[in-house]
Amino acid sequence: MKKKFINYCLLVLITFMIMSRHENVFGQDPQVAKSGAKIADEVTLHDVKMFDPKANGLRDLVFELRMDNLTEILKSNYPFGKLTEVYYKIFWFNDEANGENWQIDIYGLPNGYEEIKADLRKLVMHKMEFIIPKKLTSLVDGLVYEPVSIGQKKYLKFIDPTMSKITSDLLLAFDGSGKLTEYLTKNNERQLKMTFDYISMPTFNGKFAVKRHSVLNEGPKNSSTVTHSLEYGPFGTFHMPVKITIQTQNKFTVVNVKNGKAEKEKTQTQDLSSVLRLSKYEINTGKGKNKILHGK
Repeated sequence: MKKKFINYCLLVLITFMIMSRHENVFGQDPQVAKSGAKIADEVTLHDVKMFDPKANGLRDLVFELRMDNLTEILKSNYPFGKLTEVYYKIFWFNDEANGENWQIDIYGLPNGYEEIKADLRKLVMHKMEFIIPKKLTSLVDGLVYEPVSIGQKKYLKFIDPTMSKITSDLLLAFDGSGKLTEYLTKNNERQLKMTFDYISMPTFNGKFAVKRHSVLNEGPKNSSTVTHSLEYGPFGTFHMPVKITIQTQNKFTVVNVKNGKAEKEKTQTQDLSSVLRLSKYEINTGKGKNKILHGK
């Protein structure tokens, strides 16, 4: 039974793992010294265009997150006994003394089962950037860049002279208003391409948030496309994500072997989907900080 659950977790992790790459890129703290060089105007303009909850007064946050069918899948694959509902409760705060802090708790599971709870946290931990977006400048600070063209499309090409932050060239494309539309990088035989669509709402004060985010991770024998579609709802003076629909398509090449000889290659496709529902936002109540620092 445990093996079946672990296999399920691995399957779902396929849906989420590419976004974890995105988080590792955009969410990381700068690891190289600031070069003193001017940040590209396009990068600065993009950050100005994006809605920043922290800049608009968000200091403390608590909310609940539910994944469709999670409770039923757990009940059918692991002998927990009676299981009513399994969901996440997420705490966040940011202040000058402590910096930015997250805590993801699992509710509805019996005491123990720490390995299972750790797997469940991994499924959502990299989605938090949709809640509190990171600055694009955190990615390119310290990198050198130049404008390049590929066909009719114009990019900014970023290079890390120290090879300590990124190990391959990074290409970024922007639309006419300054928003990032494409992120492209290659590593050995693989290519990672991200595309972005945006939405604006009255509470964004004329700024934008991600509406649709797609990631293509492509290699010579397989590829995976993960698309996140976001819906927002009003909570006080903020619009926060209330639904994240995740569609994944995996393509891989299978070679049949007969009598020790490889036969014709065949491409197989696997489609996966998941829905995250976010609710019960509590904004600037101090509960996030109290939970993270004091456990209550």
